[in-house]
Amino acid sequence: MNKATESGAMVEMPRYKCHKQVWALKIMKVEYDRPPLEGEPRGNATLTPEEKGYGPIFVGEKWAMKNRPQVGGYYVVYGDGYSSYSPADAFEKGYSLITHPSCDPLPPVPSSRAREMALDKVALDGFNDYPEFLHAVDDVARYIETGALPAKGGAA
Repeated sequence: MNKATESGAMVEMPRYKCHKQVWALKIMKVEYDRPPLEGEPRGNATLTPEEKGYGPIFVGEKWAMKNRPQVGGYYVVYGDGYSSYSPADAFEKGYSLITHPSCDPLPPVPSSRAREMALDKVALDGFNDYPEFLHAVDDVARYIETGALPAKGGAA
């Protein structure tokens, strides 16, 4: 992808290679809890995964309207607990399924209930950026679920 400079010259933007690990489920069905408005979906959404053995994923209206999940795309959760939607083509070109146990495991993503409880316990004061706040919430949520204290210096 190129971008024109002020002089009109085309300069290639820096390129990056993805090297992160994520959790993801392919979406088989998307249902909203409110009828569409002028043809646009709205409301909280229930995502039904294509993979067997996984229950439905409930996402709030803010997430659903921002991400606009589609059947065939992927519900993706990153190591810090952030979740998003990825269209199938982009996801499948950027990620491959990890099928061997030799990979370093990702830290467990706390349940949404543990995160809600952690939000009540972690004050926003003293955090200079949002990722630092999320790591603190996840540390507390993991402690609520497992009783394990976070690794020294940050999130487990």
